[in-house]
Amino acid sequence: MSVRHVDYEGVLEIHKEIIRKMGGKFVVINYGNLRYCLGSVLDKGHNVLLIERCIEKAAFYIWCICLAHAFLDCNKRTAFQVAYVFLVANGFELRGSDTEEIVSMMINISTRQITIDSVRNWIRKHIKSVVT
Repeated sequence: MSVRHVDYEGVLEIHKEIIRKMGGKFVVINYGNLRYCLGSVLDKGHNVLLIERCIEKAAFYIWCICLAHAFLDCNKRTAFQVAYVFLVANGFELRGSDTEEIVSMMINISTRQITIDSVRNWIRKHIKSVVT
């Protein structure tokens, strides 16, 4: 099965929607970093089962977009939402976590207090298949 990815325009649309709902300004301050994240995710998770491939790619979306700081506002929210949309597009959901846990994880990523391995493990703990 082929994996569906979130492209550049998709990320911008997700970001615009977050800005519309949460406030802030829609300003891309580093196009190159965002393009790096979206290009690099394509190379992640080869030769493994679909669920592991999706875990690897979702963790990279979260990690890279959060740290790339491509936007003026809402980088952490955008990073998480891109990964969530990616997982849903591939037949998975994240369940069993609350907002406080997610916010804590995203802050810890942005301050480099946790590793990408921790993000993978968190996703592995919360991922559920929605494909029947």
